[in-house]
Amino acid sequence: MIKRLTNGTYSHARNGSASRHSIVTHALYTRLPRLTKAAFDHCEAYSAEVETQVANGEGSSSQGASQGAAEVPRATPTKARKPPRSKTPAKPKAASRRTPQPTEPAPPVLDLMGLVNTTVKQSFDGVWFNAKVSYVKPYFRLTFTDGDEQDMTSADFKSLTEGVFEGARLRYHCGVPWLWADVIVQERYEGRRKHGAIWEADDQPYGSTARDAWVVEFANDGSWAPIDLRLTRKVADETGSVPGTWVPMK
Repeated sequence: MIKRLTNGTYSHARNGSASRHSIVTHALYTRLPRLTKAAFDHCEAYSAEVETQVANGEGSSSQGASQGAAEVPRATPTKARKPPRSKTPAKPKAASRRTPQPTEPAPPVLDLMGLVNTTVKQSFDGVWFNAKVSYVKPYFRLTFTDGDEQDMTSADFKSLTEGVFEGARLRYHCGVPWLWADVIVQERYEGRRKHGAIWEADDQPYGSTARDAWVVEFANDGSWAPIDLRLTRKVADETGSVPGTWVPMK
């Protein structure tokens, strides 16, 4: 049951209980269908108007103009490229402390395995002993006439065949003013950290490397120094030799 009250609201009675709604809510419920219909009618009328204009060609000119305008390519200005940077001139490298030296000739290639079952010589405290060569991988084994045996790496065995080994007595050209000096080979050079820099004569024609360097004791004063004893610097005698060369003592 709906009953209008004096304050402008409606009272809905149900089972003796009543609920109140504002008059605005009631108006919305009653006018919503009419507003919806009016909006729909407006859309229908606008759609019909647009279709009529398209049929009469009234909208084609503006559409064509817009398409024509779209087809005109836009001239997008290209970005100006920055000029290439001038390269900073490299700093001059420090000049070498030594004069550039020519390349030293390579030593002849020696077939170490071809020396197996042959006889070589090695001295101990100035006394020479003969030894027979055998190969027990990875070492070359020397068996001396007194029954003693000694195993050597390939590098040490190669040096032995060239006349350089621990205890070998050599003469080394030290340059002016010392000229030739007697030296005793002590051990293989193992780098600057352990043995220091390799000693070189002032007028030595070629530079030195660690590959064939050995530490020697100079007999005249007992001092020690590593020197390069490569095969290409071995000479037959002292006549006409240059600094850095060496000759074995017999």
